[in-house]
Amino acid sequence: MKKTLVVVVGIALILLSVSGCKKKVAEESTEALVVWSFTDEVEGLINNYYLKDNPDFKLEYVYTPTDQFESRLDPVLSVGRGVPDVFALEAAFVRKYVEGGQLLDLTDIYERNRSKLLAYPVEIGTYNGRVYGMSWQACPGAMFYRRSLAIKYLGTDDPAVVQTYFTDLNKFMETAELLKQRSNGSCVVVSSRGDLYNVFLGAQESLGSQWQVRN
Repeated sequence: MKKTLVVVVGIALILLSVSGCKKKVAEESTEALVVWSFTDEVEGLINNYYLKDNPDFKLEYVYTPTDQFESRLDPVLSVGRGVPDVFALEAAFVRKYVEGGQLLDLTDIYERNRSKLLAYPVEIGTYNGRVYGMSWQACPGAMFYRRSLAIKYLGTDDPAVVQTYFTDLNKFMETAELLKQRSNGSCVVVSSRGDLYNVFLGAQESLGSQWQVRN
């Protein structure tokens, strides 16, 4: 069964992943490396960075809209024919493929480059201690607050102090309750429960059922 190299989108290793296949492709075949994705961002990275320095590298890029991507990928994986050499995965369905047993083990590539990488984008592509997907993207987080409200309800607007109220999810929820009580419900930290969806979804194994979003 053909094993496929996977790049996780959403969470800049696409170039590293492609270069890992370059020698094998060049020595064993005259065919182009086939890359499937549901976003043109990956194509832009390849064209603007990798192919800029490796203009003779043969590559075929196939774009499929996100809502059609799984239905196109699953059949070729099931029969082992027509499978792309590299394909992108979105956070919503990455684990399905990482745990599916059809991807190349990239642990050796990860180990050689781990000092350059953030941990959390690699974790989503890791299963049973082995790395099967690597992310080209790491998204920082930021929190914004109104200074006047921070002074009113927390007693300070100093960022160094305010951030101590949000150091982890436990503190976040405690602070949300504190603001609710001190403001009689007029001051909240999120606009809706939906703002917390990805946070709780991503942490569900460790948080289990102990979390409840308070009204």
